[in-house]
Amino acid sequence: MKMTILSTGIILLVSIVAIQQVTSQEESHDFCWHPRHRHRHHWHRYPGHREQWSDELKKGDVTFSICTKTQPEPRSLDPDNLEDVDDKKTIININGWKHRTTGPNSYFPNITEAYLQKGDYNVILVHADRLMNLTEEESVTYTKPIARRVARLIILLHRNRNVSLSNIHVVGHALGAHIGGIVGLLVYRRLNSKIYRVTALEVSRTGFENVSPEERLDKIDAQIVDVIHTAAGQVGLNMSVGSADFWPNGGTVPQPGCDSQSQLGMYCSHDRSIWYFIYTINSIIASLKCSSYDDFQAGKCKGNDQAYFGDNYGGVHVGDFYLDLHCENMKCKSNVESNVGS
Repeated sequence: MKMTILSTGIILLVSIVAIQQVTSQEESHDFCWHPRHRHRHHWHRYPGHREQWSDELKKGDVTFSICTKTQPEPRSLDPDNLEDVDDKKTIININGWKHRTTGPNSYFPNITEAYLQKGDYNVILVHADRLMNLTEEESVTYTKPIARRVARLIILLHRNRNVSLSNIHVVGHALGAHIGGIVGLLVYRRLNSKIYRVTALEVSRTGFENVSPEERLDKIDAQIVDVIHTAAGQVGLNMSVGSADFWPNGGTVPQPGCDSQSQLGMYCSHDRSIWYFIYTINSIIASLKCSSYDDFQAGKCKGNDQAYFGDNYGGVHVGDFYLDLHCENMKCKSNVESNVGS
């Protein structure tokens, strides 16, 4: 009898240990990367896979502010206290490397003003200035931790304030574009539903040129992923990564008004994506689907699908779109005459 009890106890103990091991393994798989592959940063891209929020960042590394039609001045937004946020079109802005989110050199006030002029929006600003002003290689390592914070905010808006995912539009510049793509992925993994749109104002090249689509912005990260290229092959990726990729003036350096020889001129072209996009928030600009800029310039794409360039893109037509865009005295004009856009 004692031997039987002892045997039963051993079996029970072994079972408990086995269950604990399985549970431990299941919990460890909840993190962003498989524990056996963390050094390779592999992602699991499938719905229903739970995502835990990282504590890698220090308090204050990523904060949020919000502007609305009735309260246009930025005010702090606490993800754990979202009572003032209503369900309406919501623009989430993520800046790129070396860009500040406040002060005279920030474009955040310009994009906020343009959207609030257009209509009744929640304009949310992501502030991660310290992390975005390290060396570029160091800032790249914070892509996923910043994305987790933004994804958590979106999920809380959806669950606690009933903000529809179809109202969420993330606008990211350069490194912020990759962050925006990963935000879309994380939301999809948690809720099994995609946010409406990610717009990339150029897509950073450093750290992302030779990685798989799972590690950067990709067309599957939202219902619509549109990309504006203005320094492709130098500061930006020279490849199509969205459901629609727009190549104003060929998408390369130099953009009109920018020097082609200096590093300053290269970043001037890089930042043209921001100002082109802001202009389109309240203006219609057309582009033409084409297989290459050479074919576009040669007139070989006449009669092809057209799509609105910038904010008014609606996702109907996909592929690569071209236009020659020239801006002067706060006005921009495309050489593509609009007949139908989306």
